[in-house]
This record gives sequence, structure tokens and C-alpha cells, in this order.
Amino acid sequence: MPLSILIGPSISLANLIIIDLSFLIFLFFIKDFSFLRNKALKYLILLYLYLIFNSTISINTELGIYRNLGFFRIIIFFIALNYFFNQRLFSDKLILIWFLIISIVVFDIYFERVNGSNLLGYPVLNADGESYYGKRIVSFFKDEPIVGGYINAFLLIIIGFLFEKKKGLGKLILLISVILFISIFITGERANSIKACLLVI
Repeated sequence: MPLSILIGPSISLANLIIIDLSFLIFLFFIKDFSFLRNKALKYLILLYLYLIFNSTISINTELGIYRNLGFFRIIIFFIALNYFFNQRLFSDKLILIWFLIISIVVFDIYFERVNGSNLLGYPVLNADGESYYGKRIVSFFKDEPIVGGYINAFLLIIIGFLFEKKKGLGKLILLISVILFISIFITGERANSIKACLLVI
């Protein structure tokens, strides 16, 4: 999932739909519906129903319903991730791959801050030496300054996994956490910097 998000919106959407469909087929065969007792899932369904209701009373009803119906794929994705992590199915290998991808992106954030272009050579400075996005970092997203939100999305999952699996390496994990945390700050995304502070708290 982290890699497909980097490649582009259409690829990440296709990946998400494939995961959703695979999970539904998986459920059909194993017939395990214990996840339905998850309280978070009930809150998500209530939120979903609210969004659908909200769409019916909005100015542009058709657009609102189309957008909010698409939220259902996020609910299935949430259920799938929770199920596989709770069942400990391939979660260790998965998180390690995620950690590797996130590490490359974080390195690229620092690299771009120092050199003015990312590892692939995308320039973020114009002819006058000024950034196209002010002080924001774009990293591999090329034309969208959203990399801070990208790191935020995986921050706690990765740190939590490292603490759980490597209990004797607390100082090293703390250092990794600080590096991840600072990388969000130097992207220049204020909203995501605030979110990172709240996540750490």
C-alpha cells in the first residue's frame, strides 16, 4: 500500500479495491465474522450512514452520494487490515516492507531539504532558486506537497511494531521515532506537523 500511494492515486485505488475484493472472497471461504463485534467498526458504519444522509440534503446531491458511497471501500479496507494484523497473518513481513519504503521516503525528505531536488531528480526550485511550494517538501509525490501526511499515516503503526518486536532496542527505536517525527516537521506542512504532535502525545 505505501508503494502504490507513491506511484499514484489510480494505482493506490486499484490496489485498495483488490485488497477489499480479496478479503471478501477470503471471508466467503473461511466464514469467520467475529470482526463484526469490533466497536470501531460500528462507529465507522454509523459515520458512513451519517455521510450518506448528509449527501441527501446537500446542494449537489449526486456528487455527494457518489463520493460518500466510495467511503465504503475504506471501511472494508479497515476491516481487512485489522483482521490480518489481529490474526498475525504475514504482519511481520508486511510491516518490515512498509518500514523499508517509509525509510526511503524519509531519507528523500532530508535529501530534498538539503539539495533542492529529490532522489529521482525532480527539481523543487525555480530559476530564481525559490521553491515552487514555498518551504514545502514534495519528495516522490512530484507535484503535490503531501509527503508529511503520507508519513503520518504509517508513523504509529511502524513505531508500535518496532517497540513490540524489539523491546531491547528502546534507544534505537526512540532515535528512529525522532527522525520520522522531524521529517514531518521539515516538510513544511503545518496541519500534518500538528497531527504528528497529537499522535506522539
